[in-house]
Amino acid sequence: MDGAHLLAAAGVVFFGGAVQGVAGFGMGMISVPALLRFLPPAAVTPLSLIAATFMNSFFLWNLRRSIRLQLILPILAGAALGVMPGIWALKTVPEGTFKTAAGLFIALAGALLWLGWKCPVEKRPLQLGVGFACGVLTGALAVSGPPIAIFLTAGSVRKDVFRASISAFFLMLNLFTLIGLAQQRLLAPSLLEEALLLVPAVLAGALTGLKLAQRVSEKLFRVFVMTMIVVSGLSLLL
Repeated sequence: MDGAHLLAAAGVVFFGGAVQGVAGFGMGMISVPALLRFLPPAAVTPLSLIAATFMNSFFLWNLRRSIRLQLILPILAGAALGVMPGIWALKTVPEGTFKTAAGLFIALAGALLWLGWKCPVEKRPLQLGVGFACGVLTGALAVSGPPIAIFLTAGSVRKDVFRASISAFFLMLNLFTLIGLAQQRLLAPSLLEEALLLVPAVLAGALTGLKLAQRVSEKLFRVFVMTMIVVSGLSLLL
């Protein structure tokens, strides 16, 4: 990247980090489409994942007292099972068809949340099913946030538990993905250097988001998350 593109990328990840600091998710939804405007896909995925790994580590440290691993580990196990079917769907189902179906599902779930839909987060089959959906969307569209955000919101999870748990999930999923990219030799040294240059910007954004989140009530947090869910679904339809 030249200086102008590096500055633009820094601005993108700063904003994505700030949004995720408040909502617990949204970095990928913001950064990937924006970075694709001036970077090739082969560069965007590693850059986004490395920046997000540092960001989620930062969130996890700051919210460590609110982590519920007994909730996240089954979801992560389900995600591991869903990645390969997602990759199969990527290869066999027309991209437009899959994106439309996923977008409709996410937007509809977001609308149901606005209408007061609830579900118990302690049920193990639901945890595994949500994880499986995250894995399928990750394998097919590189999108993992909406299903777990829908699940935790429907379970009326407190905002600190929501953000800590979802950060732990994203961190583990990102690390697994980075290991896979490394095995496929898709992490060039130049990409690693550029990603490290973006780390200060994403951490500054993350810190800004954490500070803003302290001023957000539980009710306003829920409204913000539900809005983000609907927007993420609609973005797949456009």
